Amino acid sequence: MLELFYARLRQCQEQREGRRNGKTDPKTKQKHVCKPLAANSVPKIHFILRPALNRGLRWGYVTTNVAALAEPPSQPKPNPDPPTPEEADLVLNTAWQRDLDWGTFLFITMVTGSRRGEICALRWSDINLDRLELFVKHSNNGRGIKDTKTHQRRKQAIDVITRSVLAAHRARAEERCKALGGELARDAFVFSGEADSSAPLVLSSVSQRYRRPPLRNRRSTPTAGRTCARTT
Repeated sequence: MLELFYARLRQCQEQREGRRNGKTDPKTKQKHVCKPLAANSVPKIHFILRPALNRGLRWGYVTTNVAALAEPPSQPKPNPDPPTPEEADLVLNTAWQRDLDWGTFLFITMVTGSRRGEICALRWSDINLDRLELFVKHSNNGRGIKDTKTHQRRKQAIDVITRSVLAAHRARAEERCKALGGELARDAFVFSGEADSSAPLVLSSVSQRYRRPPLRNRRSTPTAGRTCARTT
């Protein structure tokens, strides 16, 4: 029964099995179009049912965990398409010519291998330039700052070139704050669209900008909507 349920979800998330595909719903007067549930979502349902039925088995509500007997749906195979070294070189050079901050963002993402949300959640307090260390502690999921995807903190070593790139990037951030009569906060975000670096970059905007053709990638200047941390 569970395996049939999974198969139906892969045909139509409303389990219409194609029988009402294109037919008008008498209540809503709208035509139904079968849309399969996302391939990643179907295995998640199985991995929710199995521990739930385990707890029911422990409490005596059920006599068998049928989810443990059912074959879980296969995970879709990842199909990554990373840029070649030549493409990465072109992307970085083009980005740095148009926007130093954007070029730095791409450079740090490439050399650390961190996820997009992790780089967007990176703060200056997570970086020790003297000891050549970078700590990945949090991630930005688009709704707020949370733990990393693996719920583990990572310490990464950086080289002197990466340190010089980050030092130049920090100097630009400090100069923007100085122009507003303040100073860069210790826990400010490394990459931000705000003049005081008080808010992380928006994930969707980062993805859209990366997908944009180089010739259309215009330079963007951080907004000065917020004031920097005032000096005492």
